[in-house]
Amino acid sequence: MQADDPVVELASLWLQYAEVDLRIARMCAADAAMPLWPIGFHCQQAVEKCLKAALVLQGVTPDRIHRLAELARDLQVKGVAAPLTLGELTLLTPFGVDEKYPRVKPGTVAPGDSELLIGMAERAIDWLRAILGATAQLAGA
Repeated sequence: MQADDPVVELASLWLQYAEVDLRIARMCAADAAMPLWPIGFHCQQAVEKCLKAALVLQGVTPDRIHRLAELARDLQVKGVAAPLTLGELTLLTPFGVDEKYPRVKPGTVAPGDSELLIGMAERAIDWLRAILGATAQLAGA
């Protein structure tokens, strides 16, 4: 695959969108009055976009789903390990759909949860950058 390959370009666009989601999550987290759900939503979206970009690089057109574990399984079939554990993916997934809609939510959120979610999104983005960097190196070889 070459750097100007349409597949690499599409995966790079997915990365750009993921980076915007991470930026928005960080801006939300900077506001002490912000609830966790918008932070979690944008972190989930960032991770989802990274997984879908990696699928694109494997020649797969990703389904329009928000279930991160399912996307990770699709990657695993292609021999690519996801950047997060199944537990982490399972923790993030509800933010992609369920947490966007108002409902009574029992319990409280721990103070460090936003940092945990942002850390997951950062790891996924770093993982995708490494994959894209390796792809570019292969193209230049």
